[in-house]
Amino acid sequence: MNTSYAISAIDCSETARVRDRTGDGARRVSTAVAVTALSLSLLAAGARAQELDAGRLELREGGQRIGLESFRVWRAGSTLNAVATVEPPAGRPGKFQVGLQINAEHRPIRYERSVDGRREVEAVWSADRVRLHMLSDEGERWKELASRGPASVLGEGVAHHLLVLVLVLRETQAGRAGVIMPTAGEGGSAQLVGETPESVTIEGRSVAATRYEVQIGSTVHHVWLDAENRLLRVQNVTEGWEAIRLPSRG
Repeated sequence: MNTSYAISAIDCSETARVRDRTGDGARRVSTAVAVTALSLSLLAAGARAQELDAGRLELREGGQRIGLESFRVWRAGSTLNAVATVEPPAGRPGKFQVGLQINAEHRPIRYERSVDGRREVEAVWSADRVRLHMLSDEGERWKELASRGPASVLGEGVAHHLLVLVLVLRETQAGRAGVIMPTAGEGGSAQLVGETPESVTIEGRSVAATRYEVQIGSTVHHVWLDAENRLLRVQNVTEGWEAIRLPSRG
């Protein structure tokens, strides 16, 4: 069955509170010892984990390999956790880690991104907004965005976030949720506009799947999940990049 949903308006908008700080003091902050995104997994220690998916994705653009993403998604109690390490091709800098937590009401709790072991972005949610803390060699920056109701995160260059987003959208009214792009410091809305049974080819083998079509602003993503909700493939139709699941090691 091909199911369609109506497209609705943006529900995560920017507020006026933005602060930048540059200079030597800010540079000292940006080079401080950082807590990596994977530390988020420690917040779930002691809780019984329900594994949802874990694997490796080859990231491609224009048919060329641009990176490798190793990810894990699980529930601990009522909290959905997702972590990943994204590695560029051998010899290139820019390895980064991300971590995300979402509560039982389908609202993010916390997000972190670390690049080459140094924290670059941190986002913390409150009742109706998200506070972003961004660090770089140029300085330290804070920004607040309105964020009400169900939402998720779409990190730059992170494919498994589309899996998390689909899981949230499937549980929300009319397949609609807010979405925060922390690296860009922007918010918007995501809409599940269709789902269609469709096989996908992985390493030359045809796998039964469902293709979910997700629209974020003018950008369209296709996300293929198998019957157990494992992520098989992601395609950014608008910008021309994709992620393909690799076979399990061993």
